[in-house]
Amino acid sequence: MPATSPPQTEGSPISGAEGPPGAATPVPSGGSNPGAPVTQPRPPASAPPTRTYSAQEASAQINAVSLALADLPAGWTILSDTAGVSDANSASCGWLGSRTVTNLVGDPIQAFVDGETLAFLSSATVFATEAGAADCAKSATAGFRTSGDIARLFGNLFIEPDAVVVTEVGAPTVGDSSIAGTLTGKISVQGNIIDLTVLVVVYRKGNVTGAVASARSGHIPPLSELQPLIEVTIGRLSATQ
Repeated sequence: MPATSPPQTEGSPISGAEGPPGAATPVPSGGSNPGAPVTQPRPPASAPPTRTYSAQEASAQINAVSLALADLPAGWTILSDTAGVSDANSASCGWLGSRTVTNLVGDPIQAFVDGETLAFLSSATVFATEAGAADCAKSATAGFRTSGDIARLFGNLFIEPDAVVVTEVGAPTVGDSSIAGTLTGKISVQGNIIDLTVLVVVYRKGNVTGAVASARSGHIPPLSELQPLIEVTIGRLSATQ
């Protein structure tokens, strides 16, 4: 007599399935393979907490981004070192402080005659959060492309900031985002009015927006002389974030 299979009873495994008694039965997926188990999606990863910087941390970051005499060749001097003030727009972004430093070559008249760099400049603005810095950076970028507002990053350097001509130029990205360009306008050096062209790279890294620039009269400064200074300031800033 041929052997017969035992009848299926409630709680028995499905015929042909392997596993110990009582094992969970895969739930049909309803797709092309009805016997395949349903894959449950993983819950989304939680976003990292937003860091909020203090006024003390902001002070350290401003110093990190600002050019110091030790960053420059011997013989340079500080022409101006100015703490910034908040306006309505930057206050809404969580402004914590800003600073603009202008460093002047030892003999500006000779540098002017030779067509060499007259000044190195730096500007730093610190916000409480990265999101606040990103919001204000968008406004700054728009101003860079449409007007001479970017000239005000450097305080009172230009005699007529609104008359400054801004031209965007190509440059490698710095930090999280950046933009580069030239600013051409008139300045006063030791009582003499001269035309000045400034090459500036404005960047945002985390909660900080910074700018590094060099200036010559009658010539566009080379980007190559700015790159080492940018690397120095970005390196110092990274240690504070």
